[in-house]
Amino acid sequence: MTASSLGLLTYAALTFCLSWGAWSLVKRSGLTPADSMRFQLAILPGACVPAAAAALVRWAITQQRFGAQEFISQVLTAWPYYIAGLLAPALVALSSYGLTRVFELDRHSGGTRSVSSRLSFLITLPLVAILTAPFQFGEEFGWRAFFQAELFPSWPLVAAVVAGLVWALWHLPLIRMGYGYPTERWKGFGAFSLHLVLLSIFLGWVYARTGYIWAVSLAHMANNAIGALLPGRDKRHIIDYEGLGSAIPLGVICLILVLTGGLAR
Repeated sequence: MTASSLGLLTYAALTFCLSWGAWSLVKRSGLTPADSMRFQLAILPGACVPAAAAALVRWAITQQRFGAQEFISQVLTAWPYYIAGLLAPALVALSSYGLTRVFELDRHSGGTRSVSSRLSFLITLPLVAILTAPFQFGEEFGWRAFFQAELFPSWPLVAAVVAGLVWALWHLPLIRMGYGYPTERWKGFGAFSLHLVLLSIFLGWVYARTGYIWAVSLAHMANNAIGALLPGRDKRHIIDYEGLGSAIPLGVICLILVLTGGLAR
């Protein structure tokens, strides 16, 4: 077994065991609802495990050097990709919302936010994403900068798909606790898995074009911040931003990136 293969297996084992262990304690604490701020703060330590596991594996097994360029973002040279990562989730959200309105899917949501409240949030989205992007470092330094980048270096699309599926499985305890999908949790997990596969392609493109972990963290946070637009409790696996409705516009974006060779570094 090569050092790279051993490193990937060790990373996965550490990440799953430690994160799932931390989240099991959150479940036992009985914090509810799963979308509350208290719950999100409680699961944060488990969400930071991927970065710690990646750092340990790189130091002890794969012996990869830590360069300052990994952590110092060159915004002046890579700004188009920062902008794309910041605004693409909003574009997907608006397109998805348009589809739900056209096909009247929002009648299943059990209550929707007004258009004005959605648009007002999208106006503040850039500021929210920039201020909270460091919270996504814990995931992206592990899943994107290490796991996805090292998985299949010669086949970035395959790496993105596999990484997205493994990444989705890592979230399974949170989904089972009702995080993101208070009802129909298994259907939600299916939709969420598809979303993370597509998101892995998009985030892989941002990382391939920039090489900066902060660019990917910003794009990830912009994606998560759209969660504030949740339309209701029911049928989220269809009409939510991380549901099947958004798979169409996000899938179109990913298809363009793949066909133009954007995932190759």
